[in-house]
Amino acid sequence: MKNKFSVSRRHFLHGLGATCFLPSLNAMPPSAGPSKRICAMFHPFGVSLPLGIGKRQRSNKEELKKWQWFPEKPGRLDQLKLADSFKSLEEVKDQFSILGGLSHPQCRWMAHSMGDIYLTGAAYTQARYNHQSMDQVAADHLGKSTRLKSLVLSAGGTVGVRKRIMTLSWDGSGNPIPAINSPRNAFEMLFVGNAKISKEDQLKRLYNQKKIVDVILQDYKSLQRKLGKQDLAKMDEYLTAVNELETKIMKIEKFFNKALPKVDRTVDDYKHLKECAPEEYYDMMYDLIYLAFETNQTNVASFMIGSEESGDLMAYFSARQVKGNIHKFTHTNKFEQLGLWDQFLLARFRTFLDKMSKSRDEHGSLLDNTIVLHGCATSTLHWCEHYPTIIAGGKNLGYKHGHYREFPSSVPFSNLFVSMLDSAGVPIKKYHDSTGRIEEIFG
Repeated sequence: MKNKFSVSRRHFLHGLGATCFLPSLNAMPPSAGPSKRICAMFHPFGVSLPLGIGKRQRSNKEELKKWQWFPEKPGRLDQLKLADSFKSLEEVKDQFSILGGLSHPQCRWMAHSMGDIYLTGAAYTQARYNHQSMDQVAADHLGKSTRLKSLVLSAGGTVGVRKRIMTLSWDGSGNPIPAINSPRNAFEMLFVGNAKISKEDQLKRLYNQKKIVDVILQDYKSLQRKLGKQDLAKMDEYLTAVNELETKIMKIEKFFNKALPKVDRTVDDYKHLKECAPEEYYDMMYDLIYLAFETNQTNVASFMIGSEESGDLMAYFSARQVKGNIHKFTHTNKFEQLGLWDQFLLARFRTFLDKMSKSRDEHGSLLDNTIVLHGCATSTLHWCEHYPTIIAGGKNLGYKHGHYREFPSSVPFSNLFVSMLDSAGVPIKKYHDSTGRIEEIFG
């Protein structure tokens, strides 16, 4: 029997300055249609390619072939042997596709700072401005009805001698959009930033280790009595996810032994983050994207997993994970170490896909209505062609997965952007140097 009680889609729980936005519930009025979303992730330094690409033979050692990131030939993923890097994705081959051959033609000469141009394709240098990134084109359209225009995350902050801002996202004037590198700062923005309380009260709550779920439970009790079984299960799953994420954040901050944390969301000091395990940090960042989508706070997100700069968090985490410097490994052909890092990144990506696919409403899962891009702007270190690219999700947007598709070098990476934007309902026919849609990924 349908629950007669109705909850506004903008309803949220609150208490002591904490604001907990609700996921989609059956008790809410039916929406006109599903929210269409776009999400993009970037990692630097390419992938492990012992066999190279095409005629670029690198190694004949049999034991290294298992780390060859790209499949041997195009075809159905369930009929191809994937590299050990894809071990975590073996059971979900129908949720993603691998693309090869694509690149930004104007940027093939660039050896560093490929993260700057990953979502733009502009031949950007310090003497020139970049232009608006693909995700922000999406945000201009898809962000009109959400609290946040977009969520911009990075494992960088401002690093290097020149204090460059590490971000994938660029505004309409070609200026970098500061990315959030601290899970705490992003969490506070999502769940406290809309509350009308002073920063002092926010800090007091943090210092006393009062978690979001703890302070809103009283408000939830009045709502709880009016929800059906499915909604109760959905809320339990959601509040558990929020609680687990904040518990992880508090664990690495250790409030009782530290000064009160800064709430400035562009803070550069992330030394305390080095105390957590690499998988904890990346899982927290992915959880933030998932929760932002789950609560309809935004329809667009970008995450710079790492940059080419030596001072970012990825440099530190990768060194811990594979016992060495990823950048140096690419120069010295340490294919196994590179492959293990690829494997680590895709395992974290799998956890994100699982959460997105398990969250469902009347329009399907979050993953079904979100197109996710995961990749790099170099095949291996300084070779800025044949981008290692994964697209996932978007079943309800027309995508057909389970394939490795390879394209000629004449097809610009921007064609994928046009395809993603168009499928998400963004009225666009051309982006930068694009020449059309990539129809193969839809059939």
